[in-house]
Amino acid sequence: MEKIKKWIIILIILMILLSLAFVILLTTFSSEDGKITWPGAIKNEGIGKEAESVEVESKIAQVKDYNTFYTIENSIQKYFLYTKVGNKQALDDLITEEYKKKNNLSIENIVEHFPKIEEDNEFLLKQLYLNDSKINPTYYAYGELQQKSKKDEYYFIIYTDQTNLCWSIEPIQKQEYENRIKQDKSNEEKTIAKKQYNSITQKIVTKEEIAKKYFKNYIYQAVYDKQSAYELLEPQYQRAKYGNITTYSKYLEERKEELTSMDIYSIKKIEDFKNEDEYAQYIANLQQKGLRQYSIIEEKEYTQYICIDDYGNYYIFRETAPMDYKVILDTYTIDLPEFIEKYNNSTGEEKALMNIQKFFEAINQGDYAYAYTKLDTNFKTNNFKTLQEFESYVKNHFYAKNKLTAEKMDPQGELYLYKININDKTEQNQNTITKTFVIQLKEETDFVMSFQVSV
Repeated sequence: MEKIKKWIIILIILMILLSLAFVILLTTFSSEDGKITWPGAIKNEGIGKEAESVEVESKIAQVKDYNTFYTIENSIQKYFLYTKVGNKQALDDLITEEYKKKNNLSIENIVEHFPKIEEDNEFLLKQLYLNDSKINPTYYAYGELQQKSKKDEYYFIIYTDQTNLCWSIEPIQKQEYENRIKQDKSNEEKTIAKKQYNSITQKIVTKEEIAKKYFKNYIYQAVYDKQSAYELLEPQYQRAKYGNITTYSKYLEERKEELTSMDIYSIKKIEDFKNEDEYAQYIANLQQKGLRQYSIIEEKEYTQYICIDDYGNYYIFRETAPMDYKVILDTYTIDLPEFIEKYNNSTGEEKALMNIQKFFEAINQGDYAYAYTKLDTNFKTNNFKTLQEFESYVKNHFYAKNKLTAEKMDPQGELYLYKININDKTEQNQNTITKTFVIQLKEETDFVMSFQVSV
């Protein structure tokens, strides 16, 4: 009996030892973001073959995490700040040793190596890719240094050290950047020494900050680079609304005063005036405009930021990744998904009112061509035979920016009638214009309308 007990104890000890060995074996593998990282691979060529390591395949992915994206942007902004103020110690701490060696840089000559930045500026990160095959992430960054007189493209490799919580930066050319984000075969790990100026500072962003950033960036492009602003337009909207860069440029020229009033680089400095009194008067009368309100809609394929400026203009940003967005500048040229859903779930009276709002949004934007297409054919023939006649009438009988209140009237068959009270949205004129509008609903979201022409 004692022997049996002894064997049971021995078997239990053996089972415990085997379990511990199995646990230790499992811990030789690690998992990061769902990815198994193998310490080495053994070729299946039979017992007794020598184990050999296999090179880990590089995986390049676009960074879609907001905080990572803006942490890297904030780091590069510091680099440009140190370049502008000529902080040679900071630059020496941040630039990689390989880059300094290649360009014969020392702390004495490092400032002179980089272009002088004199104007107010802001670095805007536009693309960020990650090589996630490394323990310490390496990033490939593309962005623009925006100034009033110009903007320049920059490309960087950003090395990070997760143990020491620090980073280093290496300027590269566009071709190398493009090669890296396609396939970077370099898996060499870099250990970065902790220095005075190279600590990583995490940036936490809010949705409000993102909305303001997209709005600010679009305004900058619209004022200083019409081609880039045109390319930011959502393709379907771009074709339907403008068709070509010439038409779009004309639209921007018509809105030049509004756009410059919302651009921070358009604010004049004291050097632009003959004396301090003129500058003081300018500052006293300055009315800086900008983003008034925003809302966010989360769609399956994108996030939509709906922004409205102080003039009542719309900027609808469709974002698929940080700084990867297209913009729509009104709610009537193409039907947005949320409009279609709301429209389809509305009554006939509600649809008619939504269409009147569309009509006046076009007028408020000076898009008389769109508004003209929505007039009933017989109504146009009898009152406005040409677009020019209609435009002249609108400018003389409505306001540049119209604010509406509606009173529903009894329908007449398939026609919906509304009495519309129209006020000046800018409040410069206190008079109220009252007109009756007649709406006929067509297929899907289409409609035609007429209105009381006499005052």
